Amino acid sequence: MGKKYTDMNQKVKKDFFFLLLVILFTTLPFLNKPFNIDDAQYFEIASWIDINPFNVAKHDFGWLGQQIKGGLIYETSHPILFFYFLNVISKIGHANSEAIYHLIYIFFPILIAVSFYFIAAKFIEKPLYAVLLLLAMPGYLACSHTIMADSPTLSFWLSAVCLYIYGLDGRKKCLYLTMVPVFFALGFSYQSLSLIPLLLFWALIKRQISWKTLLPVIIPAGIFFGYLAIIYKMHGVFPFFANIRDYNIKNLILSPNYSQTLGLKTIYIFSSVGSMLLIPSILFLSMELKASKGKLIILGGVIFCFLISLEFISDYSFFYKFLFSIYFISGFFIIVKSFSGLKKNLKIYGKNMDAMAPFFSVWCLGIIFYNIFIMPMGAIRFLLPLFPPLILLFLKKFEIDTKWRHQKKILVVFFAQMAFSLSVARADYEFASIYKDFSKTIPTLVSEKDHDIYFSGEWGFRYYMKKEGYIYFLNEHHSPKTGDFIIQPTLAYFEQRPESVASRLKLIKTKDYKGDIPLRLFNFEAKGGFWSHDHGLLPISIGNNIIESFKIYQVS
Repeated sequence: MGKKYTDMNQKVKKDFFFLLLVILFTTLPFLNKPFNIDDAQYFEIASWIDINPFNVAKHDFGWLGQQIKGGLIYETSHPILFFYFLNVISKIGHANSEAIYHLIYIFFPILIAVSFYFIAAKFIEKPLYAVLLLLAMPGYLACSHTIMADSPTLSFWLSAVCLYIYGLDGRKKCLYLTMVPVFFALGFSYQSLSLIPLLLFWALIKRQISWKTLLPVIIPAGIFFGYLAIIYKMHGVFPFFANIRDYNIKNLILSPNYSQTLGLKTIYIFSSVGSMLLIPSILFLSMELKASKGKLIILGGVIFCFLISLEFISDYSFFYKFLFSIYFISGFFIIVKSFSGLKKNLKIYGKNMDAMAPFFSVWCLGIIFYNIFIMPMGAIRFLLPLFPPLILLFLKKFEIDTKWRHQKKILVVFFAQMAFSLSVARADYEFASIYKDFSKTIPTLVSEKDHDIYFSGEWGFRYYMKKEGYIYFLNEHHSPKTGDFIIQPTLAYFEQRPESVASRLKLIKTKDYKGDIPLRLFNFEAKGGFWSHDHGLLPISIGNNIIESFKIYQVS
């Protein structure tokens, strides 16, 4: 028994060392990745804390070209603990250094790997493969290189599940420590509210409902809802519900296209799963073809013909229709295959699987539900918590069917998937770099003498333009003089300019940027919708078209 335990311990150490190398290999080259997407917005909100950390006052701020009066940090898209975290990092070293933020954020992939490894060890014989598939997933890799809350949220989520599972198996320290990641998960993302019923469901199916097992979940949840009550008493708003009101009720539910939006988000989920796990699905689908080749080819052909005829992709080129169909069929196969093994799991593995398999299934369904009905848009980053349980269910089916006879193929899949994911991450790096590079070239494009330079746009463009000292243009606030300049991007520009200003603008220059890697994550022409399904239903698209184009106007 002692030798077996020692051998197992040695294996775990080797696995962890290998995982650490993988994490460093996939993060260190991206330490200088410029800030982009919502990073800039979160930094600005986090800076509000400096004035009064214990009762953050209302702030006027610009958003989409409008002056927002009396904005409250409590009405934003994330709980305040996340902004405190960013504020603390800003005080370390060089506040504007991308490398400082990315270096600190390496902690979260490490926590993800360790937590998911121990969760997987309860469910499959080869937990290392599950972690490798997650770390090599392009959606995870690209999101882990941002300063947004998605990677931290996933790390706290997985560590909470891990500690609670082992805690209910008799490890008291793990049970009590569950409170820590649950608290931080709730403090970083409102999505993590779904973690509370998920953990309670685990206690229910394990038949361990008692104060002892419930308190590690109830205490952090009570602190969170107590925080909501205090903010309501002080400011008259419920933070979480204010966000739901603004994003979902006003923009989605009351929209005449609400049912269409739900349908698109549902389809986007299948497309996302397929694109994120494309290479594993190809391997496993090829194995299925040997068993029932004719049926699968016919089914795939029928689905393909149906998909390319859908009206909402009528403006896609045939190539993009084909790519969308590949993603959708791949995602459909993975999801169906994962859940098809559920009944077989229950029969083969008895009581332990009676808990684990339904737990992971409910986990998946819960993430899918809130992404369809609650989240404001379809986005890979919102779907990240879906992939750990889906990978486990999928690998469990593979384990049952093959008894791990194809381990070498799994490793080939991992390295192929990693190469693909690094290319995707590099493409996103190029996209983020454009805004930083452009902000530094403006003196070579326009003359600043006696003229103001304004800009309109969000994301990294806004962050780096403000950093260079240019003026964020507010439509109802600024009155540009003759000869002033207004610069705007194509992709990061969302507002409608007033006619009183638009009629005075003369386009004098355009600057286009193309990337070295023909992958497009966020692009109207390529239908790339990695960061939002509004841009397209292809989370990862292929094309050599322009990534971003900047227009320089002069006021006449």
